[in-house]
Amino acid sequence: VPLGGFGPRTGRVEVEGLTAPTREGFEVFLGTASPGSFATLRIPLLSGRDFRLTDDASAPRVAIVNETFASRFWPGESALGRRFLVESQAVEVIGVARAGKYKSLMEEPRPYVTVPLAQNPSRRMTLLLRTETGANPAAPLRDLVRGLDPDLPFQDPMLLSDFIAVSFLPQRMAGTVTSALGLLGLVLSSVGLYGLVAFTVGQRTREIGIRVAIGARPAQVLALVLRQSALLGGAGILAGGAAALVAGRLVSSLLFGVRATDPIALTGAALVLAAVVLLASVVPAWRALRIDPLRALRCD
Repeated sequence: VPLGGFGPRTGRVEVEGLTAPTREGFEVFLGTASPGSFATLRIPLLSGRDFRLTDDASAPRVAIVNETFASRFWPGESALGRRFLVESQAVEVIGVARAGKYKSLMEEPRPYVTVPLAQNPSRRMTLLLRTETGANPAAPLRDLVRGLDPDLPFQDPMLLSDFIAVSFLPQRMAGTVTSALGLLGLVLSSVGLYGLVAFTVGQRTREIGIRVAIGARPAQVLALVLRQSALLGGAGILAGGAAALVAGRLVSSLLFGVRATDPIALTGAALVLAAVVLLASVVPAWRALRIDPLRALRCD
């Protein structure tokens, strides 16, 4: 099963005209499937055909390769009809499938070869069944298997998404912990920033009293305080954003589905800190404006 935690098995292939890095051949992922498996998993075939019931032990051996396999061994050429050896057995390419992730989301593109089940029987297989949303085919499926062979072991079925989620549990836990630490860091920086700006503005109570006493309007005082706080806060946010861009490259190899320089995350953090600067500037300044100018002048 793709991304099932253990991943597909690996094997060796030999391609005519190409020299392998080892005597055994090139290492690739190997899979076994029956007709309709690609359609069930919604893996599109880019060219060629799917397996058929006639691709049995009496028919010529065939295989379906992914686009990574085709582009690596026959770049710029069609892979259909090509022949190569899979573990010393000659097969013919009848289809090229879309490449995907097979063992891990973090893996590099890997060549994958799929051979038909009728030509390569296995003692243990996984049945993939596509159903309607909310349907539970476990009971009728179990009855069907028992009708074919009462002694055939049948494990409890589960959703493919749940099966894959089990193998992703370490990544999910790491993501949850990292997100919690990031949120905690944002909260602590916001609290510290608020306290620093509020203290700085509070220290200007005497200045605000003098400005009000000589005729400055409240709007002018607020604009002055906000402008100076915005300059300091903006410089800090820009410096922090630049540091985040540099540090993000160090963890880019650990991310999937999101960039280390995700604009939404960086913009959201900057907006939160800008709002904190605004709040930390307006609240103390507004309180100072409400103080009697004579009282403000007496403040140290």
